[in-house]
Amino acid sequence: MQLQRCVSAVKNVKAVVALGALQRIPKPRELYGLTYFSIHDIWLYQEVSDHKTCELCRRYAEHEDYHGNRLRMLFPYLEILDEYTIAANVHPNCRCVLVRYIGEPEKPEEPVVIPKPKEPFYWFNSQGGEFTKEEKVLYVEQMKEIIKELPKQHTEGIDEVVVVSEFPGSPNTAGRYTRHPQYVMVGGHPQLSDEGLEEIQIKLKSLRSEPKWDERIITYHEVGHHVWFTKISDKTHDDWVKFWAANQVEMPTQYAKTNPAEGFAESYAYIQFNLHGVNPGVKKWFSEHKDAFGK
Repeated sequence: MQLQRCVSAVKNVKAVVALGALQRIPKPRELYGLTYFSIHDIWLYQEVSDHKTCELCRRYAEHEDYHGNRLRMLFPYLEILDEYTIAANVHPNCRCVLVRYIGEPEKPEEPVVIPKPKEPFYWFNSQGGEFTKEEKVLYVEQMKEIIKELPKQHTEGIDEVVVVSEFPGSPNTAGRYTRHPQYVMVGGHPQLSDEGLEEIQIKLKSLRSEPKWDERIITYHEVGHHVWFTKISDKTHDDWVKFWAANQVEMPTQYAKTNPAEGFAESYAYIQFNLHGVNPGVKKWFSEHKDAFGK
């Protein structure tokens, strides 16, 4: 009983702090240059506390505050509602919001750029469905094996590989590559770094589908985006763009004709999987440029 009272007291204090933050509306002059995702932006997570509140939302609410430069990574489906409020969208029916803290918060520590991991961090996001622990372990292990099939130098620098049950608002999306922004301090001020947090998401339906190579093609495609954005030089980019524009008919799929980046990712996936039907011209280009991205 005493523990419950303590928890209730903490929630009441946080609610008062959030309300105070909303009441301290800045003057118009202070809104000039207003940002959302800077390390100096402080956001308070406000859960809707009732019998419907999920465990994940409760965990987010346990933290005192969140700096803006981590929001996109922690809440990939967030939605800006106004200058002071962001919908967290932790799951499809999420009612929780992030409230801007306006006052004199403690100056955050200067961020340290974390070295790229040698191995990705794998996890299961059960957003949109409930799954047993055994199912989560099975699909995560399946993804590990697929990633290991590719050249190690191609997958180095991928920070996270996530199995998702659904992509909210994108029912036809099977996979997604995201490069989250990262900030470093330059002259005492946060600046967007050339580096970013690399994340690959693969939809659960793809892992369950037949034939069995579907999930591999999708994963290879997303790794192809990682190679495109992080492994090859500007010159190789330019070479591919010219080749792609002049050889549309040679692209392995219709989707590969969307733009040069998708053309590269699709071609990369088909060549890595050694599928029949890849045009000799595409094979030749990748063979001639293989040293440019470490194969």
